[in-house]
Amino acid sequence: MTVSHSIRNAWLADPAQPAARYRYLVEIEGVSPKSDEARIAVAQIPRRGWVADTLRKQDPRGFWVQRKTLYRPKYVATNWRLLVLAELGLTVRHPGVRRAVKLMLEDVGGRDSPFRPPRRRAPLPFCGEHGPDDDPLRAR
Repeated sequence: MTVSHSIRNAWLADPAQPAARYRYLVEIEGVSPKSDEARIAVAQIPRRGWVADTLRKQDPRGFWVQRKTLYRPKYVATNWRLLVLAELGLTVRHPGVRRAVKLMLEDVGGRDSPFRPPRRRAPLPFCGEHGPDDDPLRAR
């Protein structure tokens, strides 16, 4: 099924989804980001459409789903929501994003964080982690 350009453009330019509208105006139509039309779309991003729906689901303390982990469940937890909000045009200038980012930074190094330091494992002698004289596979 092929969608006509006029139908696609009307959908992308719909003021009900200002994040899509802004990107459409600037990236497809070539409207200046400083134009009144683009600025209005940017101002509406946190108030309407997907972004507003996502922000309404945020806990007042700054997370989505649960505080225990900001990474799970996949696609709906805080880090995933922040990725989507960033793609849709929000930054830490928005208070909801700022609260969530603050939680993410507090959790850096936590059990579920992708930024945690690697766990120390017991050295494996056959990998040469003890030194050349301790390697049992080395011919003597």
